[in-house]
Amino acid sequence: MMPKAVEAGARLQVSHRDSFLILAPHCDDETIGTGFLISEAVRCGCRFRVAVVTNGDAYVYAAGTRYKRLRLPPEKHIEFAYLRQKESLAALQQLKCSREDVVFLGYPDRGLMAMWREAWEPDHLYRSPFTRADHSPYHNSYTSRAPYCGRSVVDDIQKLIVSLKPSYLVVPHPRDAHGDHVATFCFAIYAWQELRRQGYRHEMKILAYLVHRGTWPYPRGLHPGRTLAPPLSFYRLNENWLSLYPQNNAITAKYRALQQYKSQMSLQSRFLLSFVRKNELFCLYTPQRISGLVGPEHKSILIGGNTADWSEKQALSFPEPVKDTITRNVEQGADVRTISVHADMGYIYLQLETNGRIAGDFVFTIQLVSCSKPRRSLQLRFIVPDKVYMKSGHLWYATKEIVFKVRGKYLEMAVPRRHLAGAGCVFIYAETGRGRLMVDRTAWYVLFLPSSAGDSTVPVYATAHRKEIPEVATVFCRAFLPEIRRVLDGREPSLPMLTSLFEFLYTAEPGALLVAKADGQVIGYIYAPASLRHLWKTAFLRGYILRWVGYWLIGRYRFSFHALRTILMDKLYFVHHALKDDIEIDQRILSLGVLPERRGQGVAQELVRHALERFRTLGAEQVRLEVRPDNKPALHLYRKAGFTVKKVIGDTRGEWLVMVKNLRHEGD
Repeated sequence: MMPKAVEAGARLQVSHRDSFLILAPHCDDETIGTGFLISEAVRCGCRFRVAVVTNGDAYVYAAGTRYKRLRLPPEKHIEFAYLRQKESLAALQQLKCSREDVVFLGYPDRGLMAMWREAWEPDHLYRSPFTRADHSPYHNSYTSRAPYCGRSVVDDIQKLIVSLKPSYLVVPHPRDAHGDHVATFCFAIYAWQELRRQGYRHEMKILAYLVHRGTWPYPRGLHPGRTLAPPLSFYRLNENWLSLYPQNNAITAKYRALQQYKSQMSLQSRFLLSFVRKNELFCLYTPQRISGLVGPEHKSILIGGNTADWSEKQALSFPEPVKDTITRNVEQGADVRTISVHADMGYIYLQLETNGRIAGDFVFTIQLVSCSKPRRSLQLRFIVPDKVYMKSGHLWYATKEIVFKVRGKYLEMAVPRRHLAGAGCVFIYAETGRGRLMVDRTAWYVLFLPSSAGDSTVPVYATAHRKEIPEVATVFCRAFLPEIRRVLDGREPSLPMLTSLFEFLYTAEPGALLVAKADGQVIGYIYAPASLRHLWKTAFLRGYILRWVGYWLIGRYRFSFHALRTILMDKLYFVHHALKDDIEIDQRILSLGVLPERRGQGVAQELVRHALERFRTLGAEQVRLEVRPDNKPALHLYRKAGFTVKKVIGDTRGEWLVMVKNLRHEGD
């Protein structure tokens, strides 16, 4: 079964009004991927230019075959590169392309991805291990002595775009298996987007061609009567593929052109001739835009919450090829199936869905690159289950700024936008592995985001990690300090005691503890268990009550017998009302707290909303809570959320209002 566009016969039509800028990573890709397009452009009298980004000087086996040595000095690699240039010119001559329409940029073979990801500025150059050069050593490079850095590649591509003003920019496919091809795609899109940001208004369409992807094209060898179709693993990606069917003599011309690559044909003739088919394939590529995710009506995503939350918030989802290598068939927990992206004023939210359950020793690396001035690049490494590192220079260091959660087949995270200078255009990429074994690499996705300076005060909401429990206890202490002091006869609360309490609550039902975080710190929490009975069962059967009494007896909690009596009596009243109560609701909001300085900013409202959404997902019909009558802000919050007062109960310190919300036949 073919993708819809190919199956329906969607064709690329070339007319004399079209113009093309074709970017080829190596000397042969221009013929392999776009030979028919060049022939049609010549036939129709189109303006076009072929730009070969590298000279293929790092193809060790081909160079070794020619010079009868596997290890070659730098000058031999350079000599081999000039040979490959001559082969490209001879091949393009077979396609009727003139020498004036071809330029060689002269950048390092097998070094483009390193320049894209790391060596960006002229003060941090990439040095080729083959030519030992950090500037182009070729006399015919488009820019003489071009420095080996990403900025220089972008500048060259921008000059070509501005001078030619093409209607089509033809680039390698972002899912090509060769790093130089993917990097060429990234450089081209970056150059185009930067020009647009600077006021360049000429419109272009992006055509992407595929060369390297596993055993594709299948079958290998010369099959001029067959139709070229995308790889089988691409069929679920919903890409818009176009076929270019040339004149009959163009097939013969492409075959003769490929024969000119003598240094390549001796090693991989079956692969090269696989592209002599009835057609060439091009994917019509369009960067995606995230919009409508800011403003007062915006509802945040809960990291580690319900996966349906992402589709409800209109997050963009990008399917990835699965099970297309032996490694990905074995390590399915690291085989990325879908990437979903969402954004607000403060964060970029990412969700990676894998083809199997994520195991405890998988490593996920995420890179985000901003199309801004200055360019920002953020590399993150997630070590399952709860470690995250950020790269600075050549070093990785632990960070608390990134909120992430692993749950089953999903890895979810929130990345502060201030690290990307609030850029409106961002490149996103992910790779996975197990130990030192690389398992999967996604495409580089180009996304337009709502403009933002990266507001670090905007909270992000997530299910809690166990390691965040001390911070939750601190928030509880600060949020309820006056009341805690009254219970403890004026003494300061014991943080170990509160931490132990929240350890118990988390152990009883981990998913019930939700937190709000800003600047890497917990600023609010809510504990909303789905089963109060299970909570009491855990307290008795796991010995928490005896443990707390024991700690009090040895003086660890440092409060008086009177305070202990008050706490125990209040809990007995609570149990009494629970047993005698005519409102039998097991789902409760037991505790909600926000730091005093963060109140009035909607944090508690969002925490309550996420707790209620969780209850709906679990199939609850009603939710109950208790609140003091004099707690006016909390009463206003709960009434706004749809809770109503059902009855009044009491304990040693006064009255509680029992409030209930009906979730049946209701949607927020």
